[in-house]
Amino acid sequence: MSFEVLNKFKEYHQKNPHIWNAFEKFACIASQHRNKFSARAIFEQIRWETMVSGDGDFKVWDHASPYYARMFEEKYPQFEGFFRKKDILPEGFSVTNYLEQ
Repeated sequence: MSFEVLNKFKEYHQKNPHIWNAFEKFACIASQHRNKFSARAIFEQIRWETMVSGDGDFKVWDHASPYYARMFEEKYPQFEGFFRKKDILPEGFSVTNYLEQ
């Protein structure tokens, strides 16, 4: 597990709460129509629909999508498995709890 990327995600998330809000909104919409979906597709939807602008040299940081997918499934356990995920974090690791530290 790369704590370097996880720490960058934490910083990005804290500076850009509107990205999570948009991700959550579009994931909820997608879950009404599909059993599985792509977190990256939601990021593309955020870019297209809202033209969200973040801090730094990027608008929507692609490396954040796997962490947002995990956060969504943690917040909405009924959608566990909605996103296909690689094993980049230890089993049982909570992104939500990590962000609250």
